[in-house]
Amino acid sequence: MMLVRRKHYKMYKAGKTWIFASIMAFVAAAGIAASNTYISADDVSSRNSVTVSTSRSDAQSTSQREDISADAAEKTAGVKNNTTDAASTTSSTDAPAKASKTSDSASRDAATTSVPNTVDSSMNTVQKADQTNTVKTSSSQKDSSEKSSAAQNASSETAVSQSASVAKTVKAAVAGQSTQKAATDTQEQKNADKIVNNNSDKKDTANVYKQVYVNGHWYLTDVATNKYLTGFQKIKDQNKTVYYSNNGQMQYGQQYISSYWYLFDNRTGAMKTGFQYINNQHKTVYYNENGQMQYGQQHLNKHWYLFDTNTGSMRTNFQRIANQNKTVYYNGSGQMQYGQQYLNKHWYLFDDNTGAMKTGFQYIGNQHKTVHYTDNGQMQYGQQYLNKHWYLFDSNTGAMKTSFQRIANQNKTVYYSGSGQMQYGQQRLNGHWYLFDSSTGAMQLGFCYIINQRKVVYYNTSGQMLYGSQVIDGVHYYFKLGTGEVTSGKSLAERAIKWFYEREGRITYSMMGSRNGNDGTADCSGSVTQALWTAGLGTPAASARRWGGYNTDSLHSYLTSNGFKLVAENHPINVQRGDVIIWGKKGSSSGGAGHTGIISSPGYMGSANTTAKFISTCYWTNGQRNTAIQDLSYYTYWLYDDKPYYYVYRHA
Repeated sequence: MMLVRRKHYKMYKAGKTWIFASIMAFVAAAGIAASNTYISADDVSSRNSVTVSTSRSDAQSTSQREDISADAAEKTAGVKNNTTDAASTTSSTDAPAKASKTSDSASRDAATTSVPNTVDSSMNTVQKADQTNTVKTSSSQKDSSEKSSAAQNASSETAVSQSASVAKTVKAAVAGQSTQKAATDTQEQKNADKIVNNNSDKKDTANVYKQVYVNGHWYLTDVATNKYLTGFQKIKDQNKTVYYSNNGQMQYGQQYISSYWYLFDNRTGAMKTGFQYINNQHKTVYYNENGQMQYGQQHLNKHWYLFDTNTGSMRTNFQRIANQNKTVYYNGSGQMQYGQQYLNKHWYLFDDNTGAMKTGFQYIGNQHKTVHYTDNGQMQYGQQYLNKHWYLFDSNTGAMKTSFQRIANQNKTVYYSGSGQMQYGQQRLNGHWYLFDSSTGAMQLGFCYIINQRKVVYYNTSGQMLYGSQVIDGVHYYFKLGTGEVTSGKSLAERAIKWFYEREGRITYSMMGSRNGNDGTADCSGSVTQALWTAGLGTPAASARRWGGYNTDSLHSYLTSNGFKLVAENHPINVQRGDVIIWGKKGSSSGGAGHTGIISSPGYMGSANTTAKFISTCYWTNGQRNTAIQDLSYYTYWLYDDKPYYYVYRHA
């Protein structure tokens, strides 16, 4: 503390003479620094508050007795009256700041003027004590200010005050001395006014706030009323909204307030908005501009998002929107997707407006293709059986195929209509008649029997029906111009093949019945025996007739004894219509070990692409009723039966 000695000169009248007297006065000088952070009413938006009161007492009565002359006493009394008025004005807490400054100045002048030459030593003692108290208070405030400054440097987010109770913080700013002169009282009042409002031009001190840090917690205090504020508060100079609980403490992390979840920064307490990741719950959530967690569908920044209705967790991947009856997809950022999307090695299509996942047949306009998506939304490829129809989709693009298509792994050519459906039976396409297998859809080639028209026709290698005079594998045929029916079928071969044609769909395979079709059942060797005999070949032996025909072993001698010649043994040739084929080596082909039939359409028998066909009574359909007679691709059947040893017989 510094004591400054000042000497004042006054004129006194002693009788008729004026004399000068000097008066020594000690004035205490000390700097008072405020240690707390102050916030004006413009910087804090307050919604709620709770009262926490502190005590304050001001004593401003001082009585002194001095022995002075009558004239001096009279003058002094006048000055004291002025001092008392100034002190009274200053002590009013409702007075404006400017009035406080005026009173303070008047008090100092009055105190200086009113002191006589002879100053009581006890007054000096009181002054020193008061000055000491004042300096201690200022020193305490200075220390607090230094601590606050250090804390402010440590964090840009918060303004730190000293770690002391609010009551002590407020009391430190207010001088309460019970034994002090008017001049000292006025000085203390001025210091208090500075703390309440450091802007002397502002008259309203009721809404001045300060942040205080007490026992590890931040509080926001109304300086004028010493109340803790609660609820949501806007700290404008730090550009943040914070929340104080009912006990006035700033809150952090997730908080459930008035039926809403909020998130506050773990360090600064600032209320979070927008997308936030809750690490310990492994979820991303969204808080609106009011800080409230959002749920369900939300349209944010021109994108649709979906948040769990219970946890608020942002959804990704495929999601079902039940009340809109749609499945949608949200990417890793939570945004709803539209159009074609390649996800987990599959193509999907989502509506351009609603984001709904598409299924079934869809037309991709910018790629000029029709594709199909399954119930789980995945694009399909290759052959697909949909709604009782076969379709074919490109193996790379998924585009639905139409028209003629080659199914390589099934060695067949098929036809798909404009709607993509596989076609069967007779079809007139581009001015030509075609025939497609009624079961497989395979385009038929060579000689074919049209059951419902009871005629034999011929389809060339392009699948088109032929008319008029034709030479096929060196044999001359004539087909009627209108119907395509062959008219040269008077030969033995034609009559034998006709026997099979006429019984298609009427014979069930069996080795235990009549074997020749008389009872609706037959096997392979019994059918060939009966067909050739009916066509005009020699009468079978009695034993053969008794058992319904020859077996595959005894059939060799029946053929060679009735004009057939062996033209090939286990090596492929170009077979002709009417050639008889026997599978299985002689002597070991009886029973189920062998098979026999007649070539119904000529071609090279050793190629997968052959037009050669083989009609016979067989077990191709695993014994299904009335399906025993089958007119099949020779090579396909031979391959299916594990390429058995074979003999080829031809009628001379």
